[in-house]
Amino acid sequence: MGIIGRRATADRAERTRVPAGFEALADSLLLDGEAVAAAHEIGRAAASRGALLDDVMADVEKTYQLAGVGQPAFQVVRALALAWSEGSLQYLHAASCSDPLTGLSTLAHIRTRVAELYREASLTGRSVPLSQALLVIEIGPSADPQLDRAMRLVDVVELARAVYPGEETIGRLGPSRVVVVVRRTDRLGDQVAMLRGLLADWHHSTGIRSRLWTERLPASMESADYLLDDLAR
Repeated sequence: MGIIGRRATADRAERTRVPAGFEALADSLLLDGEAVAAAHEIGRAAASRGALLDDVMADVEKTYQLAGVGQPAFQVVRALALAWSEGSLQYLHAASCSDPLTGLSTLAHIRTRVAELYREASLTGRSVPLSQALLVIEIGPSADPQLDRAMRLVDVVELARAVYPGEETIGRLGPSRVVVVVRRTDRLGDQVAMLRGLLADWHHSTGIRSRLWTERLPASMESADYLLDDLAR
């Protein structure tokens, strides 16, 4: 057996000892491939199953040792950690319908409600973009970046409920945004103007600025998912 053949046999032997789910990273290291992309996918997948970052990093180090290439590069660690962090947020969103700090509907709940609208539209023939919309409220920074901002979100929800006291879904998008799933009716313009006035009064009493706008829902649920993800950033 030649040198190349012995190397291939050794690579296959080392690959069989690689932690489950880390095969792509091992391949990229043994074949001089794109380790950063492999690490990103590993981080995302690990977060989706609730794996701890420390455990994931231990398996990354083991994979590097088996590949005989030293310690993980900074770019690889950074890609994995960022992907794990983003994936963990999505995992936590999916774990509950209510945000534990504010009691608002989570992104997962909002996504479920919007999906229901598209399913209903497929049965009735109605257009979601023409019949529904997202009303987004974004608050500016405050003295306490976490607790005070959460309480300010609750204030904003109370204002939104004053305008929409019915069954409209109101939820949290990211650390400083509230969304209301509303119907497009002849009163939508007046309702938006009323809420904008309430937010202006709130600004005068608290000193915190806010921004209010209406987002048009796209034609498909797949595109709506992308829109919600973008708004939640």
